Amino acid sequence: MLMLKRLSITLLISFCTMLSSAQIQRNILGCNLGTSSKNAVVNTLKKKGVRYDNTSSTQLCAYNVQFGGISWSFVFFNFYGNKLYQVAFMCSSSESTSEHLSISHNRVSGILQRKYKKYYSAEFSDASNISYEDKTTGVDLYYGTNSNGLLILSLDYKYYPLFDKLGQSQEDDF
Repeated sequence: MLMLKRLSITLLISFCTMLSSAQIQRNILGCNLGTSSKNAVVNTLKKKGVRYDNTSSTQLCAYNVQFGGISWSFVFFNFYGNKLYQVAFMCSSSESTSEHLSISHNRVSGILQRKYKKYYSAEFSDASNISYEDKTTGVDLYYGTNSNGLLILSLDYKYYPLFDKLGQSQEDDF
């Protein structure tokens, strides 16, 4: 009986550990949301041979990056307190055909739905935006037109503890 009880407890702990480790991916292109510094991201991009610009003290912009089988025109790496809090992939109809963007959207949408179904966020989803969130990380897929009339496909990963700190520091300005 004692052996059965121990086995049950071990299985329960294993199951809980498995559930708690199932979360939205935080390692994007070899960079970790919430922990990678700007220098670490620069070194990773250099090792991969990715062309990038240091657009500001809090942002890098990489060009023509392969991720998930898609060639993204731009990838923005955003930092708060020298830690990576956001990676935003973008393509537009100025670089790709509308058909290619539509096919890419459908593919990524299907993958995210299969992978993160239990994290679907109806609060932040609508016809052009699909959102998934766990306790610390979010991923949004947007497909629609921007203010210039260009068709846009974007995939945006955010690490909420730092994203929220940034928002709070901006609110503190007022």
